Amino acid sequence: MTESSDSSVEKTVAAAIATAEDTIDEPTLEVMEEGPSAVSIEVLKDVAVEPSEERSETASLSFLSSEQMRSMRNKDIPQPKTSEELVKELTKSEAILEQIVAQLKTAVAVKREWDSETKMAKKRAASLTIECAATKPTLQEQEDRFRAKEMECEVLRLNLVKESDRCAELEQAYISLRATNENVQKVTADLCARLETSKEAYEAVVQRAKRLIATTGKREHVEED
Repeated sequence: MTESSDSSVEKTVAAAIATAEDTIDEPTLEVMEEGPSAVSIEVLKDVAVEPSEERSETASLSFLSSEQMRSMRNKDIPQPKTSEELVKELTKSEAILEQIVAQLKTAVAVKREWDSETKMAKKRAASLTIECAATKPTLQEQEDRFRAKEMECEVLRLNLVKESDRCAELEQAYISLRATNENVQKVTADLCARLETSKEAYEAVVQRAKRLIATTGKREHVEED
């Protein structure tokens, strides 16, 4: 499709150039002399041969006076163009033709570049389509693994919440045991102090009893003597 489009555009360019060149190369005017007055009549080269009635009217012009001929020439017949005007028109036509050719060449280049870019884009799209088709199963597998990991993470999160609650309970139990231990230590210290006091009192009683026993023994010996 691209090659046929380029060929059609190139044929169109060639035809336009050939037509323009033929138009420039053809003489635009043809001078005809009729009778002694030498009247110049401007005629297009590619115009068909005049009918007999028109030729009769042209021939009758030779019988008119020179003054009438000049008047008719000034009014009805365009003046022949000078060589300078023809050169200017030719130069202008060539410039226009060059612009047209340049524009057509630019259009052809743009068309080729567009076709090339379009072809590359289609190839890239086809390649990406194949890659997507090949990658889709892999992505599905990865998604399945991700969902499994997500479920595992959810289970671990719930277990972590339970462990956090358990840790909070253990911390409260530790605080309670610590307070109880402090109370036990206080009670133990109090009991030790009371035991020490009782021990001192007991030793005092024992010493007193020993003294009483000794005194009683002495009295018994004295009485026996």
